[in-house]
Amino acid sequence: MQDIKQNIKLEITLEEANLLLEALGEMPFKKVFGLVGKIQNQAAPQVNGQNGQQAHQEVTNHKSEEVNV
Repeated sequence: MQDIKQNIKLEITLEEANLLLEALGEMPFKKVFGLVGKIQNQAAPQVNGQNGQQAHQEVTNHKSEEVNV
């Protein structure tokens, strides 16, 4: 029997991803560190991009309100 590694894509919420990471944190590090790293590396650009863009919009909107007042 061949050991074929097949990639799959999952769509989960940030809350669900954090729950998975929390559960993995209860397992032996040497078994899960690679998976934890993969989750963090794939999630970071999405979370940072989303939060960074939202924060920029909030700051821009707030500055516009200050100027118009």
